[in-house]
Amino acid sequence: MTLKLRRAVAVTLAGAFAAVGLMTQPAMAGSNDNAGAWVTGGTVHNYCGVGDFCIYTGMLYSGRVFGLPNCTDYALHEWNGLGSYRNNQTPADYSIDAQFKDAAGNVIGYGWYQMEAEAAINFKPVYYVRPCG
Repeated sequence: MTLKLRRAVAVTLAGAFAAVGLMTQPAMAGSNDNAGAWVTGGTVHNYCGVGDFCIYTGMLYSGRVFGLPNCTDYALHEWNGLGSYRNNQTPADYSIDAQFKDAAGNVIGYGWYQMEAEAAINFKPVYYVRPCG
């Protein structure tokens, strides 16, 4: 019974992310995904330091990394495909649940939990990332 419940929860979460376009099944990257990507809105590190919410231009934490240390909305520019993220924040860093937002600033997904990571996420519908929830 527990296995069925866990599977149902996993399917429900995957369906919720798929509904807003944050996750694709199966994940297949295009050759130019996020090739010209950049980020504005606050301090941006070119490494994934302790306390940063980090987004990567490639799947599996590859490509260029943008470490986002501040509790502010960061604007994503030319993020047009699959990438990945790692939540390297600590409990002392604000709230550790990051928010993914659409062009209107509406929350369309979350990067839950300290040290959580997602190896493949579709950044196309994401216009803003706020490291703190």
